[in-house]
Amino acid sequence: MKTIYIAGPMRGKPNWNYDAFNKAEKILSENGWNVINPATLDTNYQETAELDATPDSFDPDENPKHKDANRRIMKRDVDAICDECDAIFMLKGWQNSQGACAEFYLSCSIGLDIYYEGSSNIEDRIGF
Repeated sequence: MKTIYIAGPMRGKPNWNYDAFNKAEKILSENGWNVINPATLDTNYQETAELDATPDSFDPDENPKHKDANRRIMKRDVDAICDECDAIFMLKGWQNSQGACAEFYLSCSIGLDIYYEGSSNIEDRIGF
């Protein structure tokens, strides 16, 4: 079974955009993918449990505690992409997310298959 990582915008979105991530995970899983969903990782991750921040108040540029947490979260996600994934699934709006852009370019550099929400390659290749 191939593994796919979901990337997309979180900061500034209601409920960190977890609904979009979870919807994508459900569809991808139903189509035979092993899915790494950062929304699921976040809900089970001590770093995010202790952030005391909303999607609108999270500011790693100005808040040292947020910056430190963001670094650890990105490392966790980059390690998962490098160590476990065959592909990445880009949610709509990913271009407006620094983290998703980093994940995209990492995926390009290590040769992962890249899929885009709303693209015709989804229906044909991964069943979205």
